[in-house]
Amino acid sequence: MKKIPLWNGFYHQWVKNPHRISVYGSRFNYQNNDWKHQQILKLGNDHLPLNADNAIYKCGYTLLSKPSCFWGIGRSDYHQISAKRDHPTSTEVKKRITIDVKDLLFSGNHERIKENDQICLLINGFHFEAENNKAGWQFGGFGITLSNPKWTSNTTLSFDLILRFRPASAKEISEHGNKGWDGSPWDASMLCTHNVSVDYLIFSAPESQLNGVTNFHDLTVKKKRFTNKKVPLKYALKNKNAHAFLGFSGFDFLLKDRKTNQGRYTRILSLMLDKSVHTSASIESVLKVKFSNRGIIPFSWDLQSNTTIQKFELDAFPSYNNTTEGLLEAHKDTFSYKENRVCMEKSVLV
Repeated sequence: MKKIPLWNGFYHQWVKNPHRISVYGSRFNYQNNDWKHQQILKLGNDHLPLNADNAIYKCGYTLLSKPSCFWGIGRSDYHQISAKRDHPTSTEVKKRITIDVKDLLFSGNHERIKENDQICLLINGFHFEAENNKAGWQFGGFGITLSNPKWTSNTTLSFDLILRFRPASAKEISEHGNKGWDGSPWDASMLCTHNVSVDYLIFSAPESQLNGVTNFHDLTVKKKRFTNKKVPLKYALKNKNAHAFLGFSGFDFLLKDRKTNQGRYTRILSLMLDKSVHTSASIESVLKVKFSNRGIIPFSWDLQSNTTIQKFELDAFPSYNNTTEGLLEAHKDTFSYKENRVCMEKSVLV
């Protein structure tokens, strides 16, 4: 393994119709000496007279050369989050994760770990599935945050994993498809339950070698059926010889009807850091957020999207020329209602 993938966001679009949120994943797997991006999707309804839809999906990523400091790639267990439909805010679950470095998926340079070192902790993908309703729910909100990383020993790291969900309902002709995974009717008074797993990327080095800047961005859009919000980002570098890179340590979507707490079917959902421009003085990028529910019936909504972007500089990296930034461009695959879930994998190595 010569390079490490850093997740820079996702883009998802249903082509024919907007759909409920049931199963979604965007993460990396290492197979046969190759990093592959894995897209996980499910059409959450097999009781409509529709048999398939096409999905267009992308993944932004940066391939980083392995540094000489400690680095690690981990994947959390699946954590359960349950919430009531149409609650005005997202339900939040906070877990304190503790992991021994030997239990990470991949890692290196363990001997360089020091408890007082600076830590870079970034989201590197995720996967969630609706548990007790195979049709899923209209989209109302979803978020992930990683925070407060600390070394508790020279081999053990702990950090906070925060998950947020807001399942919702929306006006529809019938409650078609609302059945449990076992096929039994789903009781609308039940809690909506998701199982969520989050991937993360870690770097750790003395503060003289690794320094970071955290910025919070609030992107609020009102009375829209489609949003394409763009925020230019520019970070000055403290050390012109350092390698700089950007990543997400948190993001959150919250969608609400203007008068009620209803959600919407989803056609487009996207959060992406556009390709960065790196000079000796700065690193620049564009944060892009997209959402659309365009369908037969027009509905407007308010969307609040919060993201936490981290900029890190690491002196221990090889030269910037050994780093590749890319976009898994516009793959279009067919997903059938008859499938339990579909996983598509595309190589990201060039």
